[in-house]
Amino acid sequence: MGANYSTETYFTVDRDKSGYKYVAKFDEDKIGEGACRVAYRGRVVNSTPAGGPQVGYQCVVKVFKKEYARNYDQWVPDLVAHKRAVKMAESFNRLPLNVSPRRTIEVLTPLIARVDTRGGFYLFWLWNVDPVGNVRENEYVSLERYLAGHWQKFNSNAGWADDEGSLLLQTFSHWSACKSGYRYLLCDLQGVLRANEYLITDPCIHSLDQIHGPTDLGLVGMQMFLSGHKCNFMCQELGLWKNPVPYNPSTKIGSTYSFQLSAEQKRQNREKKGRYINPMTCIPEMEF
Repeated sequence: MGANYSTETYFTVDRDKSGYKYVAKFDEDKIGEGACRVAYRGRVVNSTPAGGPQVGYQCVVKVFKKEYARNYDQWVPDLVAHKRAVKMAESFNRLPLNVSPRRTIEVLTPLIARVDTRGGFYLFWLWNVDPVGNVRENEYVSLERYLAGHWQKFNSNAGWADDEGSLLLQTFSHWSACKSGYRYLLCDLQGVLRANEYLITDPCIHSLDQIHGPTDLGLVGMQMFLSGHKCNFMCQELGLWKNPVPYNPSTKIGSTYSFQLSAEQKRQNREKKGRYINPMTCIPEMEF
């Protein structure tokens, strides 16, 4: 008479680095939740061309909450941030560092897909009489590789850092700010250490123009991050600029959002001149 079916996407809008597009299925198995989005466990079921390396593997499907628009434009800031973060990681990985083991960093880039068939109970396999409530047909969701292993938060976007977890990643964040001349600062690093490689998902980039979505806190965010950063021997080896912000780390591990900034902080962002940082006097060494 009928059966339960999972929600299924169309092929992703974009391709992975190997040139494949993917289809995923997912249910209401929630595995995480942020201020704007909810993450569900899913599985990649098809690819074009055939034989994509992710087919058959678990994935994470992220869906905007009901109070947010769910069109493709909502995902653009995330895609811009991830692609910029990938460039930063590739450049940082090429640097010689006198540390053993010399671990590398990979930033996972999500793929965006439109929902094709909404999950639920289908009567006579035709009519969805009990549709799932977590997603709508034709809305856009993101697909990311599922990271098995010990998930860790290494730093936040507002001044918390696990200095015992990875000095390399704390240096990476500081390096991104110095080399961009305080145009950008990559942070909110989280993910899994696998062998000698950090697999990082859903990072944040603070930027002067706040173009990377709700966790991009602009110049103020850079100062907040640096207030929790203690330079280490790798910062010194790379000749990074001395941290100009007094050390005053935050105890908040989770992300801070732009709508939580004070009126004074928003003013500093508009003027692009902070209390401790003035990017207009800095010359960027690298373009990301």
